[in-house]
Amino acid sequence: MLSLFAKAKTPIYVSEPDIQAALDHLRALPYSRADSTPRAWDRQRLLVALQEQAHKGALGLVGDMQAIGPGVWALVKPLGVDLMGMPDDTKGLQIWLLIRRVGTDPAALTEL
Repeated sequence: MLSLFAKAKTPIYVSEPDIQAALDHLRALPYSRADSTPRAWDRQRLLVALQEQAHKGALGLVGDMQAIGPGVWALVKPLGVDLMGMPDDTKGLQIWLLIRRVGTDPAALTEL
């Protein structure tokens, strides 16, 4: 895991598998420029978006959630909360990148 927010009071991390899954999703969207832009550029754009949200305080507390891109949300969790062997006193937070794998079908809507 990489430290992304050197100026933050509590270190915030994001796992590389989350980054890669988000990039796969974003680059597969219609009208993405995946064929004409390097993956590294999209990765940098994603990390900058996360850093901006953290620096303005939108991603600083457990439970905070922000939209980062079409169908991608950042959710703040305690570092390693999803791992069996992590110590309970871990100092840091982790951003989980949540991805909506399907799009809206205007011909198949259910009114609530």
